[in-house]
Amino acid sequence: MTDWAVAVAEGGRERLDALLSPVLRALGRGEGSPPLAGGASAYGPGCGFRVAGHPGKANTQIASGTQAILLFDGRLENRAALAAALGVDAAGPSDAQLVLALWERSGEAAFAELRGPFAVVVQQAPGRRLVMARDVLGDRSLSYWWGGQRQAPFLAAPDSASLLAAPGVSGDWNDRSVARLFAIQAPLPGETYFAAVHEVPRGHVVSWTAEGGVEIRRFTRLAPDWSARRERDPVGRLRELLTEAVRASLGAPGTTGILLSGGLDSAAIASRAAALTSPGERPAALTWVFDELPAGEPTESIAGLVEALGLPWHPIVADQLWPLGGGDWTVERSFPSADLYQRPLRESLRRASELGLEVLFNGQYGDHLWVEGGMWLRALLRRGRPDLAATSLLRQWRLDRSGGPRRGTARGALRRVLPITPVPTAPPAWLTAEASAWALADAGEDAPPTGVNAAQWASVTDPLASQGIHWNRRLAARWGIDVRFPYRYRPLVEWMLATPADRLYSPGANKLLLRQMLRAEVPASTANRWRAGSLAPLAIRGLVERERGLVDSVLRDPAAAWPRFVRREWVLNGLGDRFRREHGAPGVIGWLCVCLELWRKELDSRALAA
Repeated sequence: MTDWAVAVAEGGRERLDALLSPVLRALGRGEGSPPLAGGASAYGPGCGFRVAGHPGKANTQIASGTQAILLFDGRLENRAALAAALGVDAAGPSDAQLVLALWERSGEAAFAELRGPFAVVVQQAPGRRLVMARDVLGDRSLSYWWGGQRQAPFLAAPDSASLLAAPGVSGDWNDRSVARLFAIQAPLPGETYFAAVHEVPRGHVVSWTAEGGVEIRRFTRLAPDWSARRERDPVGRLRELLTEAVRASLGAPGTTGILLSGGLDSAAIASRAAALTSPGERPAALTWVFDELPAGEPTESIAGLVEALGLPWHPIVADQLWPLGGGDWTVERSFPSADLYQRPLRESLRRASELGLEVLFNGQYGDHLWVEGGMWLRALLRRGRPDLAATSLLRQWRLDRSGGPRRGTARGALRRVLPITPVPTAPPAWLTAEASAWALADAGEDAPPTGVNAAQWASVTDPLASQGIHWNRRLAARWGIDVRFPYRYRPLVEWMLATPADRLYSPGANKLLLRQMLRAEVPASTANRWRAGSLAPLAIRGLVERERGLVDSVLRDPAAAWPRFVRREWVLNGLGDRFRREHGAPGVIGWLCVCLELWRKELDSRALAA
């Protein structure tokens, strides 16, 4: 991973460097950031681009042409197609040079042709116009600041908190964004957790000039692949798309690993990676195993999976890697939350680095693709299959009676056949009155395309996923590793959005197509696995048992900010029981309160250091 910053200002190169240097230093000090080294720079009329990072591992590049200077941060998953369209050899130009050539040919329309995670910043010559774009899933971050006056500089960087290091940028919180976090919502599109810093919305272009200010417009959106509705071999097509997703993300031979949980999603990635690599170059599997706690997947099951796929296996005993332990706990500066399981992830990254890996697959966000399988009965009836609908409903009813494996109930499936009347959204019970008003603000997101289930669309496009990817990438960069998420491969996402609900779930089988695919590829203990392994025992060991004193001291700090957003009695009364028993949002609110306080102290300490 590389760090980068862009500045537009009057006063020549010396003034530009005075703005860029503190931002790059802030990025370099951040958790997971590599030391500043090497890199590249380019300067145009009143504009400076600078990149710094691991020499030889840069995924941020600068290209200069007759019409523009362009910075590209990301990965092109359709390089060959773009090069062919331009009539050039795909092995020659860098990603940045390809995108610049597209820009010089078609301007902003070029961004819609790109596939993969990316952020692009272009200075258009002549003049000081700056154009920024971000991929449709938002898997590269891109933040900016402008003082709002013609003489004020304009700054852009991949991390919102890094911009606070520049002279004149306020670190005041965006209270609305913080309140929305406690409602398990992301900031409104274009906002960050800082009042003065903004973000380029995913799938949008932001252009800026000193005279005209900021303009925002969409350049693309996800387009469901309706061929999924006509697909005669959906299992084969799913296999093809997963294979393409993994192929597009593989590193150089021998440099790829995978975080293998033993669940269906990571097993499918491992299976496709094994099929694409020779025996001596199979990806290394890193797995969290537990000797003491009833957490994760059974070790015997994972051992059988890696043996069947021929993967080098590196189990990591994680019983002692509980949250807030170890004395090295950190929060990401750009947002007030942290992964409960960052310590096992850190250990995986350290081990991956020792093994010489450069790319690490992560099976996260696979679950997002299978949401709304509960619409299976409605889908069967709409397809004119009342016979299948009746037999499937009877099977679901029997599972309900026997306690067999299932998601949902027969009664719930019947209710979904009827038109659903929207229920007015009520604020979560734990929010204060002030936070409730902020949290209910309309996000203004586009409605899903006709024919797409709203819940599945919301799951796939959830901006909190982008936030998690940003955190993972910055953490992994500390070890020179790029974490990649094959289930964010756009053709796969768009195909799944159009897949009928009865192929997502059938009574007794969730992730139906994935199970059918895996039955020919992995041991039955994995393909037929139903109950998901849980890491909750590890979280409870940390938050309720080993680190309870720290949790209480953080929450009861007289200067704590969280009571502005969450009702004090809701958090402090029965905190331990809620951690143990609650699932979903109620179970994590106390944790988010802790994160907010750690974030506040981290920002205060960095402000004092600056």
